[in-house]
Amino acid sequence: MVKRILILLLLLCNLPVWAAVDSVHTERFSRLAQQLNIRQSKLKQGEYQVRVWEKVALAYGDAQKLYVIDKKRKNVKLMKYTMSWNKQIFKGFTRSKPKQQPDEPFWQEMVQLDLLTLPDKDQIREKIFPKQKPRDYSSRVKVNSDSTVVVTAQKAQGSHLIMGDGVGYIVEVLGKDYFHTYSYSNPLSYAKARPEVDELQKIAVILFKIKGVFGDDPLRY
Repeated sequence: MVKRILILLLLLCNLPVWAAVDSVHTERFSRLAQQLNIRQSKLKQGEYQVRVWEKVALAYGDAQKLYVIDKKRKNVKLMKYTMSWNKQIFKGFTRSKPKQQPDEPFWQEMVQLDLLTLPDKDQIREKIFPKQKPRDYSSRVKVNSDSTVVVTAQKAQGSHLIMGDGVGYIVEVLGKDYFHTYSYSNPLSYAKARPEVDELQKIAVILFKIKGVFGDDPLRY
């Protein structure tokens, strides 16, 4: 039997999970941040505000959750915003903080995981979806001495993956004279399927650790 895992990204809803970051996304989330009463204070060198937006494909709205990390001097603060929508109309939000705020080692671990500099998923597409070598589909016929005929052909090979969770994340990094943004759709599923891709492993660990501060199950949305 030829074993195949089909590689498809399933977008199950007319509300897309982010595939790439562009100016439209940036402007949209800037407005949404204002609705959440999030203000970026003046940042000094080495200080950052990181915003991690979570979008569930089957849900209304531009995002359902937002995790904000504020890093100032030796202080680290993490907040979570949970948004409610009336279809595509923003209704309101609740803000919550963890029982215990993360510490400096937490932030240093985030930096080592390249939270501030990870590339967008589109920039590593060839690593996630490597090109397959050309296949030889020709068949060969061999006639044995007893007049029996044997037809052989190369087995089809390939690796495909069905992604069905439909959850995307967009990360915005704001610093002194610095702005960087990147997005990943279905990162936890892709990380499991592509363990050799470092960037996927890093974004998965980042999400696990940020959600873990609040006791959130990273596999539930």
